Amino acid sequence: MPPQNGIVLYNVCMSNLYALFPGTIPAYKEIESAVSHQFIVTQVDKIEALSKFREEKGVVILGDTPERAASFVTMIRKVAPRLCPVVVLDEKDKDNIPETLANLSDVLISPNHPREIQCRINRALHLSELRYLIDTSAQLDEATQLYTYQYFLKRLGEEMALSKRHLSPVTCVIISISYYEIYMDSYGFSFVTNIMQQVSRMIRDHVRQEDIVARLGDSEVGLLLPHSTEKGALALMNRLIKYVEKIPVHIGDQVEHLSLTVGIAGYPTSDQEEMDPDTLIRYTRHALHSARCSESKKIQLFSEMKPFVG
Repeated sequence: MPPQNGIVLYNVCMSNLYALFPGTIPAYKEIESAVSHQFIVTQVDKIEALSKFREEKGVVILGDTPERAASFVTMIRKVAPRLCPVVVLDEKDKDNIPETLANLSDVLISPNHPREIQCRINRALHLSELRYLIDTSAQLDEATQLYTYQYFLKRLGEEMALSKRHLSPVTCVIISISYYEIYMDSYGFSFVTNIMQQVSRMIRDHVRQEDIVARLGDSEVGLLLPHSTEKGALALMNRLIKYVEKIPVHIGDQVEHLSLTVGIAGYPTSDQEEMDPDTLIRYTRHALHSARCSESKKIQLFSEMKPFVG
């Protein structure tokens, strides 16, 4: 998984902002070389793109005054509230620190010793990790450790906004375990929970780091696939179904072989550029329902059935 927490070291005098993550924090004397050799330094000027950019590459934005530093810190705390910034200011700026900068970050004024910065970084990192654990616990389904429906819907909206801006595709997938209710009636809640846990692990093992996997219902898993078309999702689902159906599920002496049905819908579409996340999920469910009703198809693309959907 990409780094989900971290701290920022910002130096107004040097007009540099560094993103440091767990396991990669160098000693103070090595910060300059670490930034130039380990981190990508890029200016991000679209606030809605900042959170995604940070998760993939870190965060780097330039600035040269306390006011600009305050503006930047305010922005990153809005889109990445887990981040605990450390701001390093020059002595000449000590009387001009905006209140927002002081409230939202850990500010150092011309530190006398490298160890002082390192201690602040360690403290900020600890706070950032705690915030991450608290936030994550609220975003994950307890049984499967997949993301919740609410988090999935939020991320889908973000990815659709980026898709519209950058003209890149994003695809929504809903995977359903066939005969789930029969398994529940026959073997009980513990058995179907075990099924969901196993299938969830298999799905996570088959997707990319940037893909979002969430539990959308008792027997349903949702996939958010950025930069992926319906046909790309179809190829992935074909591989996944073949893999899952080879793995037997045991309960006592009884052996069950699972079957999956899948609905896929992509964005943007030619007929509805202003589609919202709820609509894309609804279209994906239309495709899933079609797959469930088909005797020969386990995967249905919404684009293939749109003329027949009212």
